[in-house]
Amino acid sequence: MPARSYHEDLWSDVPPEGEPPQFASRLAFLRGHVVAGARVLDVGCGEGRFASALAAAGAQVTGIDVASEPLRRAAERDPSLELRLVEEAALAQGLLGVLFLLDGGAQSPAVRARG
Repeated sequence: MPARSYHEDLWSDVPPEGEPPQFASRLAFLRGHVVAGARVLDVGCGEGRFASALAAAGAQVTGIDVASEPLRRAAERDPSLELRLVEEAALAQGLLGVLFLLDGGAQSPAVRARG
């Protein structure tokens, strides 16, 4: 099954407006590392909850995902978000100030800030 179909099928079973696991603590962690004006790429942004919160705090956020359904939900919830559907995650080095990845297994965030 192609990756796009797999992820679209997964999202068809996810109820809308669900809160990501440990949302408050993960967002607090991110806010401690992302300053206003930072450029952030939210890889696998889903419904855009983290992207939206960071944008509200002054970051310049782009959310990307491999499935269209979560991006549709994110755009519906927050039309101001910059969202992109991608075939596969390919990042150009040096274009971002902050990149955060949330490990889908352990749900532990990792933040890399370029100094």
